[in-house]
Amino acid sequence: MIRHNTRIRQIRRWAILCLLIYSACLLYWMFFGFGRTVRHDLPMRANLVPLHTVWYYLSAGSGLTITARLVNLLGNVAVFIPVGLLIPLAAGRLLTAGRHIEKKETMNTMFTDLKTRIDSPDVEELLSYAVISDPGELERVHAEYKEEAALQLYGWEDEGLLVGLIGFEMTEDGSIDIRHIAVLPENRGKGYARGMILELLAERQPRYVVAETEDESAANFYRSLGFMVYSLGENPSGIEQLRCVYEVEESED
Repeated sequence: MIRHNTRIRQIRRWAILCLLIYSACLLYWMFFGFGRTVRHDLPMRANLVPLHTVWYYLSAGSGLTITARLVNLLGNVAVFIPVGLLIPLAAGRLLTAGRHIEKKETMNTMFTDLKTRIDSPDVEELLSYAVISDPGELERVHAEYKEEAALQLYGWEDEGLLVGLIGFEMTEDGSIDIRHIAVLPENRGKGYARGMILELLAERQPRYVVAETEDESAANFYRSLGFMVYSLGENPSGIEQLRCVYEVEESED
């Protein structure tokens, strides 16, 4: 998943940095902090008996005040809580939960091949939103998807309603070239376009995802997913062409 994976990498980097800093602080507190001093008149000893120190602070014979006991017991527990959180975060174990949650949210949806029903009115309507408002262009694109085996056309159905489609081609270098993507106007802004791209990533596992557009709002959509956007210059009509590229990194599970 594009944004989720990017967020995971960022959180892991910060967690690793925080873990290193906090571990250094712990070492300082254990050996130098809280007024600790070196005692040369006593032998070096390590307590190897489980809970021995805990029972020492709980026992009345320790000679410590209630406040001193609570500070030592609760303080030693509290000081290691951040470590217990940072280690799994740095390892990425707690960060994959979002993937499972997101997967559950899409259980009522279906990502389906549309080439077998490309002549249906709902597919033609969606395809018309993805091409320029030129009947000749729509007919050409429709024929390409119908005749060229390399071009794939998939749709996103939610409770039986076809709400979006995405047309693409798998290139020889293992990348996905997005040709068209569209969502019904009344269903835009609900995450369907993002869901289709994420589904492609999960199913096809490409090296790169590439899309070209001349629409700045479409480019901003791709930017929001972590795509890098480059200018290809102006076309013969004087409109700037934009190339959107996302490099898929290996799973960090």
